[in-house]
Amino acid sequence: MLNELFSIRSVNDRSGNGGNEPIDRALRMAKARGWNQSRFALELSLSSKENVSPQQVHNWTKRGMPPEWHEPVSNLLECSVDELLGRKRPPPPPGSAARWPFPNIPFKDFDNLSPAAKADIAGMVEDRIRRLNPVAGRKQLRS
Repeated sequence: MLNELFSIRSVNDRSGNGGNEPIDRALRMAKARGWNQSRFALELSLSSKENVSPQQVHNWTKRGMPPEWHEPVSNLLECSVDELLGRKRPPPPPGSAARWPFPNIPFKDFDNLSPAAKADIAGMVEDRIRRLNPVAGRKQLRS
């Protein structure tokens, strides 16, 4: 009776969300890394230093991910909390990770290097481009 009067939905009623909940996004990102729910729970346990069981992750798919887990999950999956929540992301600043051409190397690892180390790496990449494709290497370096 109260549910009808006040249109109260059950916490467990996630019908019709179309996979747009934070946990759905997180599991899609985890799947892109080759992780199933159990591996996602393990990785989250290791990164957050809190015990997360596969059953907890399963419960999140039914009840929703608790807000206190948004930041640890986004840190694990290297995305922003806004992205995890499905908010539109602002355009990335020039020279940011959005244009990072090395998917197996986290941009933040490169970004934490000293300017001298970054210059050394840039020089190595330029040399490699020249050796692999001399014509393309000259064109790219001039523009």
